[in-house]
Amino acid sequence: MILLHELAHAMAARKLGRNVKAIVLGYLGGFTEIDMGPDFGHRLLIFAAGPLSNGLAALVVWSAWLLGEPYLHGDLRQFCYSLLWLNAILAIGNLFPVWPLDGARLIEAALQKHCGILVTRTTVGVIGFIIVSPLMLYWLAQRNYLAATFALVLLVLNAALVYWSWAWQLAVRSTGQYENASCPICFVPALNGPNIACPDCGAFNNQFIGPCWQCSNPLGDMVSCPAYFEASPRSAWLASK
Repeated sequence: MILLHELAHAMAARKLGRNVKAIVLGYLGGFTEIDMGPDFGHRLLIFAAGPLSNGLAALVVWSAWLLGEPYLHGDLRQFCYSLLWLNAILAIGNLFPVWPLDGARLIEAALQKHCGILVTRTTVGVIGFIIVSPLMLYWLAQRNYLAATFALVLLVLNAALVYWSWAWQLAVRSTGQYENASCPICFVPALNGPNIACPDCGAFNNQFIGPCWQCSNPLGDMVSCPAYFEASPRSAWLASK
């Protein structure tokens, strides 16, 4: 079911012309690494594809259950029952506005263009913290330590999201914004100061000024976004100011 969910994200991205780098599955779920690009409408469709696929799968299993219930016995009945509920839980659970679930990503894609990535991610992180905190306390009281551990992981991720947003905002206020440049993907402001290490000598440089002040090697024309880790041409950053 998790693979189906991630494949839906990947297929939607491919259909919209985006580059899918990898699908990763783990103990606590999975994620699909995608070059999202600047189109917020495309992001909404890509993030919605995962929960929608599980919702459709649950609907198919439920329809089959209704049609074939007289023939479902024993292990087959239990298998269909589990398949139905697992897909339903994945569809509904992923719509919770808790980062990095799809619900939070949908809110992020909807608000980011109007509010900016820093304000949006702070808002999403705080909402996630408010939702998950009482759930973790409840699961601890019920001695459901597996669910409580999962909630703790979500709490840490949402706290890190808020911390990053504030830290970057303070860094921009401290160093200033480089020529009003911002990321063409998420509009995060560019720092006016050393923010990247030279791959050859390790000296810190400003991504927008090259070559390296220490070894004189070129830093390249691509500048990485600190929020999405996608690289865009330096000219695109300057054009989006």
